[in-house]
Order: sequence, then structure tokens, then C-alpha cells
Amino acid sequence: MGCGTGRGIGYFLERHPGLTIRAVEPVQELIDQCQRKGIPADLVLCARGEELPFPDKCFDAVCEFGVLHHVREPDLVVREMMRVARRAIFLSDSNRFGGGRLPLRWAKLLLHKAGLWNAAYFLKTGGKGFRTSEGDGVSFSYSIFDSYGLLSEWADRVMVIPTKAATSRSWLHPLLTSDHALLCAIKDG
Repeated sequence: MGCGTGRGIGYFLERHPGLTIRAVEPVQELIDQCQRKGIPADLVLCARGEELPFPDKCFDAVCEFGVLHHVREPDLVVREMMRVARRAIFLSDSNRFGGGRLPLRWAKLLLHKAGLWNAAYFLKTGGKGFRTSEGDGVSFSYSIFDSYGLLSEWADRVMVIPTKAATSRSWLHPLLTSDHALLCAIKDG
């Protein structure tokens, strides 16, 4: 999902040459960069994650690496991932609840649980509802925990693995201690 310049595809192709890989990327300029890096043109389709051009349950596993925080409606993308995956879905992305000082992390979680996070974030961003940065472009407020319930309905098991060192250890790890994590949704059998 959203393969960007092809770094992830290149990693898998180099280390697992027998693996069948297909990728989608909505930006043609990034697809061109993939091809300049040697990624075969037939592996990357110009498509959006909200409308995957694949039949139901056609992939064993579907993954995204740092894409969902760039999507205005990540649930639409996750639902499409659920549609085309047979066995596993991997989301490696941000966790807004794990960044900042501890009182701020608690405040973000409480606002989210009260259903007020979107309004608070809208105000925080001056009415835009997103931020922009030189290194990351346009980004929306997203946490892999936003997708936890949706994937719990699809999968038999859901695991959360922190991908960065924790700011502290507690029974709320990694929810309030890791600003990035991997969400693994697995169907048994």
C-alpha cells in the first residue's frame, strides 16, 4: 500500500527473491522513481488504497509502512486491505498517543475516548485538519490504534509491537509509550 519510491519493495525483492509482490502507489512521479531504482514496472500499479484494483482475498498478506497518516480517511484503506487479504495485514505507522510529555499523551487519549479528538486537532491545526512538513509532506492525525477495532473484527489475533524504543515502561506500553508501532492482524488456518 503506497509504496512510495520503492524502498520496501526493494527490501523484499532483495531478501526474498521468490516472493510474489504487487504494490500500489497513487503518485506517478514516485512510481517513476521506483523504476529508476530497478523495481520492475509491472510490480507497481498507479492506484489509490481506497480502491484497490484486485479481486477479493487475492493476497496472503497486505502491508503498509508509514502510509496511513497521509490518508484523510484511513479506515477506507484498511477496509480495502481487509478485502484483498487472506491471512495477514500489517500496519506499521504512527501512534499519536505515544508522543509528547506524559500529561499530553493522557490528554490526547482522553479527548479521543470522549469523541473530541477530531475537533481538538482541527483547532490545533488552525482549521486545516492536517499538517505539512518538508520531510513528511501532508499528514493527518492517525494512530495504529484507530484501526485496532476494525482489524479485530477481521482477524483471529491482533498484536501490537513497538518499533521504537519506549519512552517508559508501564502497563500502557506501547499505547502511551511508543510514537510508532506495528499492528499485526492474523487470520488462523
